[in-house]
Amino acid sequence: MSHYGQPLIKRKLIEFVLWPLQGLLVLVLVSFMRLLPVAFTSALFGKIISWVGPLTTAHKRARRHLGFAMPELDKAAQDEILADMWAHFGRLAGEYPHLHKMGSSKYLTLHGAHHLESAKEGGFVIGGHIGNWELHLVVSAMLGQRFGAIYRPLNNPFSNWVLDMRAKRGQGDLYAKGQDAARGMLRTLKNKGMVYLFTDQKYREGVPAPFLGHPAATPIGHIKIALKQKTPIYYMRIIRRKGCHYDVHISAPHYIHTDGKVTDALVAQYAKEMNDVLSDYIRQTPHQWLWPHRRWGKDI
Repeated sequence: MSHYGQPLIKRKLIEFVLWPLQGLLVLVLVSFMRLLPVAFTSALFGKIISWVGPLTTAHKRARRHLGFAMPELDKAAQDEILADMWAHFGRLAGEYPHLHKMGSSKYLTLHGAHHLESAKEGGFVIGGHIGNWELHLVVSAMLGQRFGAIYRPLNNPFSNWVLDMRAKRGQGDLYAKGQDAARGMLRTLKNKGMVYLFTDQKYREGVPAPFLGHPAATPIGHIKIALKQKTPIYYMRIIRRKGCHYDVHISAPHYIHTDGKVTDALVAQYAKEMNDVLSDYIRQTPHQWLWPHRRWGKDI
């Protein structure tokens, strides 16, 4: 049951007691973590989550999804991938409060940065929950670009400030999912900025397109814009190399050529191509993708 479906008294207790306490706890934890070296908090949380993760229902779901998408793996291979996945995502949690420090060559090695550096007309940067996706906006800030990104606000408004940490560096804006996001996305493009999208999550809207070999609802709003305005599309992935050090891979621009007509067949074609790119990225580093996410719905 969602928060707004709760009885009135319970809902008010959540809003006026639980949420402020949660917000305070997050503030204290994040502030304390910022006092510690990023390498320490990354390693610490990596250990903690590597112990806790396999005990959760999310672990069972991740194994189902991994077997569904990559049936060629035996149990030993699955165990290794899932163990590395929990350690990796624990490290992400430990690194999150330090995002403002990680936008430098000390932590990030850029490959293909010239593609974005030479982009003058703006465009879309497509990524997935692969590696440290939270650093995508940090990379854009490093390159001195205007950027915008769409996010889903937390239910707890007292904790939403944590999400704003993503855009603290550079000329960045975060747009809450919905109508504001669509307007914000167009505004960023009009200002020759880069719009960052993560298209590997479960969506209610969109078109069905193969993702890791199975149909999944795929967002198409940016594809329609790219078709109409001939906006370039780039792909980015940020893969952990060792410790808190990452390789950032940025693709050359992909231009969608069209005569101005946006047909369902054309949109479906490019949705499939986008999913094929992300699926290939995931297969290359399966231990750095978010396998517990319900990409194919609750039936898997």
